[in-house]
Amino acid sequence: MLRYEPVVAGLRRNPEPALLVGGGADGSWDGDVARELTRQPGVRREYVEIPGANHGLEGGGPVRSARMLADVVVAMDRFAGTL
Repeated sequence: MLRYEPVVAGLRRNPEPALLVGGGADGSWDGDVARELTRQPGVRREYVEIPGANHGLEGGGPVRSARMLADVVVAMDRFAGTL
């Protein structure tokens, strides 16, 4: 949803830590915006972009989709462990 200015504006206002997750093949994801948001001073944000994943974080068949989701879970576990 990073191609929608109201969403991006809301994220910019939110001082809480956040993990931004998106698929490289998702038309709603904007990796440049995600990177920019992680550089906002005084706010802890990280992002993970799953290459080839669509909005449902799937793509390339069931096995590849399961691996994509596993990558997201690992990123979430790592991020949550630092809070």
